[in-house]
Amino acid sequence: MTAASAGTFVSRDGKMLPVKAGSALYTGDKLITRNGARARAALSGCNVSLSPVSVVSVGASKACATPKSLAVAAPEDEAAAGGEGGAGAGTYVLGALALGAAGLGIYQATNNPPSP
Repeated sequence: MTAASAGTFVSRDGKMLPVKAGSALYTGDKLITRNGARARAALSGCNVSLSPVSVVSVGASKACATPKSLAVAAPEDEAAAGGEGGAGAGTYVLGALALGAAGLGIYQATNNPPSP
């Protein structure tokens, strides 16, 4: 990680871990930014910038990974959306990502034979 603001996490082994500049990233990690967070990372010899509510997978290939933005455009008038604050779409997206990562971690833990 070359830069990370508050709200930047890595999904690793089914856990969501907060990261900061200088944190190590490993193949298989997913770098996630929540609403309002930004991050930059050097991955496989290239620099990747993440805008708020984005995710990128850390791979072993030499090709640059492209972050996927998960941001949902906010309506012009919040009253038109029928809301006055509360949990936004980013909260639900991050929750879904966390559940998926946890499920993958459980699957890996229960279906991999033990190492010798």
